[in-house]
Amino acid sequence: MNRLWNYRSVSKKRRYHINGTDDIFVEKNGKLAYAQDEDGGRIRFKSEGDLMIVIEKIVAPINRKIDESNPIVDARLPDGSRVNVVIRPISLGGPIVTIRKFPDNYNIIVVGNLK
Repeated sequence: MNRLWNYRSVSKKRRYHINGTDDIFVEKNGKLAYAQDEDGGRIRFKSEGDLMIVIEKIVAPINRKIDESNPIVDARLPDGSRVNVVIRPISLGGPIVTIRKFPDNYNIIVVGNLK
């Protein structure tokens, strides 16, 4: 559990995808690859409970609650990243998390406003 949390805090990666306890991906050179630890092994969660602890740590700073009665979170984190979380009963295969970090010089351009 802590390996992924530390990986996220020190990494320069832009996207993270967690699909259940075994499939954890990070963006590497513009492509998604399995998240790996220092030894080159795939990072995995020991249990769905461990993954839920990390999810709760992610959503806590933005004062959001995630549980069976509120199984979806779509929000902006304090660093400007976007986080999307879906848990049971909506996600039948276990929790799904996506975090998208934006570069410091990221500008949003609305195509409809261009002439």
